[in-house]
Amino acid sequence: MLNFSSFELSSEQQDLIPVYRSKWQSIALSNETINRASIATAINAAYDFINLEPPNILFFSNPSAALEYIYGETQNNLYNFNNISLGHPVAYILVDKLLGNIRGQLKNKPLEQALKGNLDEGLTDSMISEIITKIEEAKGFSLIVSNISYIIDESAKDSDANTITKTIFKVAFRLGFIFIKYFAIPISKISKKINQIIFNKEQTDNGLVETGVFLFTGKTNKKNQYRLPFVEITSRLTNVFIPQIMADYGYYIDYCHNVLHCDRDENKWNIFYNLITNSGWIFSYKKVAIVCERHSVE
Repeated sequence: MLNFSSFELSSEQQDLIPVYRSKWQSIALSNETINRASIATAINAAYDFINLEPPNILFFSNPSAALEYIYGETQNNLYNFNNISLGHPVAYILVDKLLGNIRGQLKNKPLEQALKGNLDEGLTDSMISEIITKIEEAKGFSLIVSNISYIIDESAKDSDANTITKTIFKVAFRLGFIFIKYFAIPISKISKKINQIIFNKEQTDNGLVETGVFLFTGKTNKKNQYRLPFVEITSRLTNVFIPQIMADYGYYIDYCHNVLHCDRDENKWNIFYNLITNSGWIFSYKKVAIVCERHSVE
C-alpha cells in the first residue's frame, strides 16, 4: 500500500507522532455500537476488491459466539469448505492484497521503533483470554487446522510436486491433526484435572493464552522492541480481521503518507480504513462475512 524511501525524522515530524498515535488509539479502543449499513458497504467494497461477490453478512455480539457458530457450520466438513454455507476462508487474501509487504519493508528500521504500536493497550489480549475460557481447545484447534489445510491445498495446486507427494503430505498433516485433537488435547485436560485434585488449586493456562494471543494477533512478547503484528500469518491461521490490531497498521500508513509523504494507494487505503473504523472482528469467508460488535472484556 505504501512506497518507502530512506529517511530520518525531523524534530517537527517527531512532534507529530503523539498526534497520530492518539488519533489511532481512539479508533483501536472504540467500543461504539457498529453501524450495520456502514460496515456492509465497507465489506462489499472489500469483497469487490478481491473479485468476490458481496457476501451474506451475519452479526454477532462477540467473537466467542461467532466462533461457536463457525465451528457448528464447519465441524462436518473441516477439510472441504466448498461443501458448507460459509465458503472458503478469504481473510488472508484480503490482508495480503491490502497491506502487501509493509511489515517487511519496515522491519528493523528506526521508524518502527519511533512510532511503536500496541494501540489497543492489551484489550485484544484480554478478549482472547476470554475466548479461551469459553471455547473448547479442540474446537479452536480444529478451526485453525482446517484453515491451514485449505490454504495448503490451494498452494499445492500451483506446486510442481507430483500428485503422490502432495497426497502423502496432506494425509500426514491430517493424521497429525487427528492425534492432537483426539489424543493430545484430552490427555492435557486429564493431566490438568489430576493436578487440580492433587494440589487442590486451579492450574493457570498462561502458555495457552500467550499462544492464542499470537495466533489471533501476531503480536510478539519481545520486551523493549516493538514489531508490527504478523497479520499475514494470523489471517491464515484464524481467518479473522481484527480492527484493534489493524489499527497499528493504519497508524503507520496514515503517518507515513501525511507526514513523510510516502506514496499510498488510495483505493486500498479507503477500503482498509473503512473496515477498521466501522467494525469489530470480521471472520471472512467467500460466501459469508461474520461481523462482531466492538466490545470491552466482559
